[in-house]
Amino acid sequence: MLKIVVFDIGWGGEFVADYLAAELGTVEIIRATSWQSQLYDIQDETLLYNEVRASLHEYIGKVDLIVLGGYVVSLALDFLQKTYPQQKFIGMSINYYRVLQSRYNINRVVLLMNDLLVRRPIFEEIRQGLPESTVIVPDCSGWEELVDVDEMSVDVLRFELKNYFALTSPNIPKTDHCLSKAKPIPISSPLREQVINFLANSCRTDVRRSYALTGGFSNMDNTTLPGQSICRQPTARIAQSSDDDTLIRPDVVLLLNTHFWGIKEELSEVFGISVNVMDFRNLLLHDVCRALELRGVHGERSKW
Repeated sequence: MLKIVVFDIGWGGEFVADYLAAELGTVEIIRATSWQSQLYDIQDETLLYNEVRASLHEYIGKVDLIVLGGYVVSLALDFLQKTYPQQKFIGMSINYYRVLQSRYNINRVVLLMNDLLVRRPIFEEIRQGLPESTVIVPDCSGWEELVDVDEMSVDVLRFELKNYFALTSPNIPKTDHCLSKAKPIPISSPLREQVINFLANSCRTDVRRSYALTGGFSNMDNTTLPGQSICRQPTARIAQSSDDDTLIRPDVVLLLNTHFWGIKEELSEVFGISVNVMDFRNLLLHDVCRALELRGVHGERSKW
């Protein structure tokens, strides 16, 4: 029987392991979950690589595939592949085609992910993959711990996100009629700065961080990213809610933290039916099947 090791920090790895176990019934799934949440705070990439390698040392060369079941630990993918060329590794990735095909216009993309990823190459990759979109990254610090203890409810999510985004009414969670009346307006250069300042300051006062990239601008360093120019993104929009508060209405929400797979339904309820909440578990299944030369390489449910 083929053996796959799934490694991540906390329940994200458990969600990934559960998913692959359900899809790949004839493959043995070995869980190598690290509960050291402090790994999320490591800024030195070399230290992160070494921690991941140490956690996987006993499995390298002894299993058919090692899956890095989170976007943070997937930062070590290239390092592991170069260091151990005889061992197969795959990490988490993003299906940009699926994102772009999910709606006619993708103007506002919300990334729910760990803060550590913001200054890593994956963030530039996202900007290149979604060049016509405004990318918004609200602060999700502390969410993993709430997911771990099963305390991330719809009410908690609504409280965490209400100052950023136009959400569904708590009294009518399944409809989006009020939000559908929101009037989109173009983001001019001055308004870009207002949006950035709004996102940076609108949350609770205890050192909360948020980032917005609009037309190549970033409130992190106020510079353009490679390949981007200031004037190439004229179609970015925000929306105003019915009570005239400036709140963002996203088109797509991407779950770039596998911890958040467990709260996908709650997020869909909070954002409403007009917003696509997406993860990329099917792409992961595709990559696993391709690496092991199994059927189901198109991400379809396994048939055996």
